[in-house]
Amino acid sequence: MEDTDVYTRENSHSDTTPAFKRTYTRTYFVIIRYAWKGEDKKVRLKLPNSPSTYNLTKDGEVDLLILDSAPDNPLISIVYLGRF
Repeated sequence: MEDTDVYTRENSHSDTTPAFKRTYTRTYFVIIRYAWKGEDKKVRLKLPNSPSTYNLTKDGEVDLLILDSAPDNPLISIVYLGRF
């Protein structure tokens, strides 16, 4: 895993939200570099939770699932198989 990105945005207020209570939504992305049949590839993937949930660290190794039919869209095995 090459890098992580976190995007934070403030949620809109509703009539039932207290006046000074702010809530935020975070979106997590990881950038992964991998080799497929001798060709170097780089992809940016969105995660359902923070990278620390899956023990993913910057400059760490990641197990990928790569289909022959979609080599440009790998899957992070720990996210999809749930083997923590």
